[in-house]
Amino acid sequence: MKDERSCPDWYWVRGLHDAQILEVSMQDDTLTLCIDSGNAMFDNTLERITFLGARPKTSLPEPTKKQPVYWLSDELIALPFDQWKISICTERYDGRKTLREPLVIIFQSARTNRRGKPDEDEEVIVEL
Repeated sequence: MKDERSCPDWYWVRGLHDAQILEVSMQDDTLTLCIDSGNAMFDNTLERITFLGARPKTSLPEPTKKQPVYWLSDELIALPFDQWKISICTERYDGRKTLREPLVIIFQSARTNRRGKPDEDEEVIVEL
C-alpha cells in the first residue's frame, strides 16, 4: 500500500529504508518502536511509531549497540474489521553474518511522532 491517496495519514509513504530501530517496547496492547530515521533514504523525520491494539505475530527485535537492527522495507495491508497488518523486513549483524528477520504486527491504529513538527501536530491518531 504505497499509494499516498489510499494510505492513512500516519503512514510513511516513501519508506524508512535504512532507519535504525533503537528501542522496542510492548505494554499491554501497545507496541512502540523508537527509531532513528536520520539515515533513512526517504522519510527521515520519523522518531517513534506507536501501534495501538497491537498483536505481534513474530518475535520482537532486540536492538543493542553491538547488534543494531535496521528497517529495510515494509508492506501495509488493510484487513477486515478495521485492522491493519504491517510486515517489516529488518536486518541485523550478529558478528558473523547478516540476518534478515520479519516483524509482523496486526493492529487497530497507529500514532507517529516526527522531528521538527510543532507539538500540536506531532501526533496523528487515525482510528478506523
